[in-house]
Amino acid sequence: MINLKVKDIELPAKWLEVLAKVQEVFPEALIAGGALRDLILGREIKDIDVFVRSRGEETQAALASIYGDAKAEHPDLVRDYGENVPELQGVYTLHVGDGDRDWAPDSPVSDDEYCPFQIIALNQDVTPDSCLGRFDFGICRVATDGKTVFIDPAFTKDIVAHTFTLLFCNKRESSMKRFTRLTDEKYRGWTLVDPDAHQHLRADDFFL
Repeated sequence: MINLKVKDIELPAKWLEVLAKVQEVFPEALIAGGALRDLILGREIKDIDVFVRSRGEETQAALASIYGDAKAEHPDLVRDYGENVPELQGVYTLHVGDGDRDWAPDSPVSDDEYCPFQIIALNQDVTPDSCLGRFDFGICRVATDGKTVFIDPAFTKDIVAHTFTLLFCNKRESSMKRFTRLTDEKYRGWTLVDPDAHQHLRADDFFL
């Protein structure tokens, strides 16, 4: 794993502010996955995933203690994440911001004025290694605790090759749909590498 200082990536101040607040009650919290990928590669950012260890029925109350408008778990998100993350306990949404899009000031952003943070609560320990290993594609394997940015070598390899290398999945169809959506919306022309099948495929090869 490659470890960098946060200053080397220049994370938005709002991300660090929110992560620090979440860490007051969930000290293991990590921002990981697509938002960091898109920030580094200059793609549109729609939301930020923060991974924490579930506190069971007390999870929402713990979030509400720092952000009173924390929404209860979203059934659709729980369903979508749950296809690839069977240890998922719940997904909680925080809308944070001042209406000025200060949550991604130096990158393309969606039209939302407020930053949607998705708090992904898992029924297991959350560490950089366990968090990165949970992502299906190498290009998603990047995380930060607010001080250090943790990068799986597969992340760097995918950037250089413009690929999505499938490294892990519980439900292949779900991963293929994500690949198709991402290469249609943000990463057009990037190819799929499936080490088990020894294939390089484009989104047009799928009919999902």
